[in-house]
Amino acid sequence: MEWSTSQTSRVASARRDVRSKRRFAGAGAEDARAFYQAQRRLVAAAMWRDRKVGQAMKVTGYDAAFDKSDRLEWVADEAATRVYEYPFTNAVELRAALDFAEERGAGHAVLLPLLTAGVRRLAGEVRA
Repeated sequence: MEWSTSQTSRVASARRDVRSKRRFAGAGAEDARAFYQAQRRLVAAAMWRDRKVGQAMKVTGYDAAFDKSDRLEWVADEAATRVYEYPFTNAVELRAALDFAEERGAGHAVLLPLLTAGVRRLAGEVRA
């Protein structure tokens, strides 16, 4: 059996088993003990890997860049929502909103109700 710290489900399973602090007795105890020791080594390797990845992320500035990326994505999403909520008054403005959505590859659940509300406004429908 091949073990790797990149196998997240195997690492999670090993962590659970190692925390349980099993006791081995009876038939098959030797194999079970060897398996448990392999799990302990995998958990130790995963902890070492996680520490090294964390250090690399700090040293390279990845953490800060990732945080900034998250903030900018949030700002971009807020701006896009404002475009979709814009109370367009004619077909040209509606077309611009649809083009914007298509360019962004927007397919999230919030988009359709917002644009549908705009189309209803344009059609003269009033919804309370």
